[in-house]
Amino acid sequence: MTIKNQQFKRRAMWGHPRLVWRRILGAWPLLLWAIAILGAAFLYQGSTRLTGLMGAVETVIEPVAPLETARLMTINVELGQRVKAGDVVASMDTLLFDADTAVDEAQLIEVEGTLQDYQQRVLEFVSSFEDAKNKAQFETETQVLSQKRDESVLAVLRAELGRLEELKKKGLMSEQDLASLRPDVASLEQTVASYPALIDIHQRRLANATEDETTMKKLLSEDAAGADVRFDILATIREMRKATDAIIRTTREQRKVLRESYVLRAAREGVVSQIFHQPGDVVPAGEPILRLVGEHPERIIGFLPETHLGDLQIGDTIWVWRQTGSTMRLSAKVESIAPEIDTLPGRVSPIRGEPLRGRRVVLTCPDGHDLIPGETLRLQLPPQGWGAWLDGLLAF
Repeated sequence: MTIKNQQFKRRAMWGHPRLVWRRILGAWPLLLWAIAILGAAFLYQGSTRLTGLMGAVETVIEPVAPLETARLMTINVELGQRVKAGDVVASMDTLLFDADTAVDEAQLIEVEGTLQDYQQRVLEFVSSFEDAKNKAQFETETQVLSQKRDESVLAVLRAELGRLEELKKKGLMSEQDLASLRPDVASLEQTVASYPALIDIHQRRLANATEDETTMKKLLSEDAAGADVRFDILATIREMRKATDAIIRTTREQRKVLRESYVLRAAREGVVSQIFHQPGDVVPAGEPILRLVGEHPERIIGFLPETHLGDLQIGDTIWVWRQTGSTMRLSAKVESIAPEIDTLPGRVSPIRGEPLRGRRVVLTCPDGHDLIPGETLRLQLPPQGWGAWLDGLLAF
């Protein structure tokens, strides 16, 4: 048997799995440092970016209050009762209102009577000036006609007297026959001589009456020249009557609406949360009698801290969590952000007694929700980067 000369090479062991794991386990401090660095990077990323904020469900409150001070007669609802828009929730005593309405109605009737009396007095006033002018004009024309008549008669008598005097000169008539005619002629001559003065007096009266009428027209009508002032006054009075009737009608309608307001109705659907007064109480105007709360609020109010003003935009999606420990997550959308920075509610501040400033954010849940009005919520932005990877890993 022949033995050949052979060379043997030792196999490399560095790639063996056991040795690899031994090296890894032997370098555990380095592994811990790597994990710590990754954790620090993750925490730093979360600390520099807004991840969550506080919020609350909007509470839609409707205080039911009277418009006028009155005694509360009845309350038609109970605590916790659901009401619909238009339901009667309470009624007020209308005794004082009805008394005031009766007084106002009497005053309105008096105004109507006063307007009618004013119309009658104005017409009588205008008629008195027109009558004075017409009377002066009639008397003037009468005196002129009387003058012309008496002058004509005097001319006839003078002609007759002249004819008789001619007959007397011829001896055909005696002086006794002329004696009865001479006094008539003398009297008529005196009467005719007085007419100019009488006519002048009546003309002055006519001029004064005309001037008074013109002044009256200027006082009662803006366009008296060439216009029928009586027509203008009647038209003005009719316009005043229309305006007064409109005021009276509006006042009565206002009174009717105001009386209906003594019956208090719910403006929207809700639940009676508090009752502040009982029947018999005198409730001042504007003071709530009871309070209704909307049962299904539509909006969520978030509180964005001042240090993260640029981390939230309109249209962003927000995760909503309840403070009760429920694992149910809702999705909300940012609808609007308040334009000003204001002091936020105390429950938002992480340090008791220290105010926190920021902006209010309005969110809505497109898919609906069963949140309770006023409930405190925790709002969270969907994670990004390592956070999104980790969230997906945990969800998986």
